[in-house]
Amino acid sequence: MYIKLLTLAVAATLPIIAQAADTRSYNIAGGALEEALNRFGRASGIMLSFVPDLTSGLRSEGLQGQHTVDSGLARLLAGSGLEAVRQPNGSYLLRRAASATPADAKLQTIQVRSGTDVAPAPGGQVARAGRLGLLGNVEVMDTPFNQTSYTAKLMQDQQVRGLMDLLENDPSVRNSSPIDGEADIIMVRGFEMYGREIMINGIAGLGDNRGAMIEAVERIEVLKGPSAMLNGVSPWGSSVGGSINYVMKRAEDTPTAQFTGSFASRSQLGAHFDLGRRFGDKNQFGARVNTVYKNGDGAIDSTANRQAFTAVALDYRGDKLRLTADGTYQEKELHGGLAASRLSSSLAIPRAPRGSTNFKQAWETYNSDNRSLQLGLEYDINQDWKFSASHGQSLNNEVYLQAVSTINNANGNILGSVFLIPARSTNKGSNISLSGKFSTGPVTHAVVFGGGDVTARRGQATLAVGAAALSNIYQPVAQPYRDGSGISTDVDMLNRYNTRSSAVSDTMGFFNDQLLLMVGARNQAIGSTLYRRNTGTGQLEVARDANSNKITPTTGLVYKLTPHWSLYANYIESLMPGPTPSTYYQNSMQIFDPYPSKQYEAGVKYELGKLTITSNVYQITLQNGVEQASNNSDPRPIFALDGEQRNRGFELNTFGEALPGLRLLGGYSFIDARLIHTQDGLTDGRRARGVPKNNLNLGSEWDLPFLAGATVSGRMVYTDRMFIDTGNTRARSTPSWTRFDIGARYATRINGHDTTFRLNIDNLANRDYWSSASRGVLVVGAPRSVRLSVSTDL
Repeated sequence: MYIKLLTLAVAATLPIIAQAADTRSYNIAGGALEEALNRFGRASGIMLSFVPDLTSGLRSEGLQGQHTVDSGLARLLAGSGLEAVRQPNGSYLLRRAASATPADAKLQTIQVRSGTDVAPAPGGQVARAGRLGLLGNVEVMDTPFNQTSYTAKLMQDQQVRGLMDLLENDPSVRNSSPIDGEADIIMVRGFEMYGREIMINGIAGLGDNRGAMIEAVERIEVLKGPSAMLNGVSPWGSSVGGSINYVMKRAEDTPTAQFTGSFASRSQLGAHFDLGRRFGDKNQFGARVNTVYKNGDGAIDSTANRQAFTAVALDYRGDKLRLTADGTYQEKELHGGLAASRLSSSLAIPRAPRGSTNFKQAWETYNSDNRSLQLGLEYDINQDWKFSASHGQSLNNEVYLQAVSTINNANGNILGSVFLIPARSTNKGSNISLSGKFSTGPVTHAVVFGGGDVTARRGQATLAVGAAALSNIYQPVAQPYRDGSGISTDVDMLNRYNTRSSAVSDTMGFFNDQLLLMVGARNQAIGSTLYRRNTGTGQLEVARDANSNKITPTTGLVYKLTPHWSLYANYIESLMPGPTPSTYYQNSMQIFDPYPSKQYEAGVKYELGKLTITSNVYQITLQNGVEQASNNSDPRPIFALDGEQRNRGFELNTFGEALPGLRLLGGYSFIDARLIHTQDGLTDGRRARGVPKNNLNLGSEWDLPFLAGATVSGRMVYTDRMFIDTGNTRARSTPSWTRFDIGARYATRINGHDTTFRLNIDNLANRDYWSSASRGVLVVGAPRSVRLSVSTDL
């Protein structure tokens, strides 16, 4: 047994002995005990020695308010069975308390807290905890759900360009639109989810309508399954298979000043500044600024991508009061079509073209800008009760000039109608909650009372521009420029969605919190309104209006066989606002009734040393949307609901360190997506479109033992066959595919500055494949792409 000496911080001017009697203000969030001691040591300036195994697997409830060193350590170690003993030289030694019993080592498990201060799991790629909406941040082993919280370190090391790049690590998620395009569209557990569904600090709709940039994000939290009770109903209504939350970066106790220069195929250059520091005699004020600019040609022929992004995060950390303010501004400008197209209804899927081939038109463009503001407040009423509130709003503008194309013969010919599509949307959201802890006899309670309000408005026009565009997916044909400059891009905000809800939950702990039972419900009111402009008065008037109310219950169970084994189960629902078909459909003025989806899930989680392994089974049911052929003179199809889509699945995930210096991330997903209860049973038992049955994502990193600071990485991504429609014929399905990615990085010091060089190559073999067939659209897999970057602390 050896003693590991951790020098957490040393006071520059005061003797250590004097510090022991000094009273200071602390604001240390709960979490891993080792991390809490780490933060306390830096703030107090003490030296602490301990055996690393002492703190393994233990948690602390954190520390707030005025404390001496001795009282602060006592509070942090409460219930751990450990004590800190002061040594003659003024340092402290951590040891087991003489009176400790095995029961003493059990800590409060489900904790309601917020903020960005969540410790990373071993390896640093995934966080130990994630936000579960109403419940706040909850440790992985203590949550009755499947959630993965990816860290900023992973995003930077993999040089991810956006959300879809990051989710290449997750076998339960598949991309449903071209990477590095204008929109983030993904499939989670076999159900579609759009970029506008993403939450930022717990509020939906604040990011860019198609895809928010992630350089200012501390964690991306991916929760699998419905989440109506936890997060409330999204006004855009597509988050059945899961929900995603961005936790924004905040100023840390140590000043941040970093520059990253980047290059991506073919000539995409970028610059990113990340600056942050804290101010005040107690570091109570913080400011963090991230600003990014990227511009240049993409990996696909005749495409260019310009993006600019700035995020400012301000915060105040008082003894009881914490305030936050986040503002963002994003611009995106894309030139060149995207490698996606519809397929004629009777045509077999042709072989995939080369990934770098742009079979759309070079003059197709997409422009957008998004601005958002968010405010947050937390107040500790006392040690056990806390009040929280947040509000955010955003404005998003976008304009497309694109050919909506269809592959219409086996030779790969495509015909596209050209449209100018201006759109505008606004989102406003608010959350409040009161959370507390108490006991009734031997049963502990963590209760939350909360409410939310979200309002979203959107306007979009689809305007025909010039003649149709002809091309070929193998031999592209350039068409004359379609000029939409003379057409007004002003749009009426004709769609309005609003949701209001109130929720309550209670997480009960039995047998020293070995058994955790969470019960909760959310009462939700949903409104959908369609407007039209009166041709006589010129004023907007209500064309259709629909309102409904429903209670969505949730229950979750966690049983800890040992500190390293957890069994869990849940039942949870999601309430979908009734869909309003777009102008692509002839029934675009119809409002469908809201409908619920239901999930049953059970699983096991195991901590094998520094490696975490989880597995689970689930079932989700959802009403099925279909596209029906026109039955009148209007050539546009009809959107309709027919039966249900029932997805049954199995997931196996892992993250952490398998061996010292060897990290694993990824897993396996099986989804059996079937249609049930369809009209007259005509398509009962058919596979749902766009859902692969088997997915495998397995990534690894290895720190080279013979070259300090050097790391190599590799990843394999396998995606099974997908049907483009419910006919389920082999000819109308995409072949399965496997892709390999590699990477390397080297961390060193140059002239006293920490510097890291990174290289990532995706699709190493430059394989050609159809990456997705969801939404009735074929998406070409990205070609081989090379990304280089260098980061240096200023």
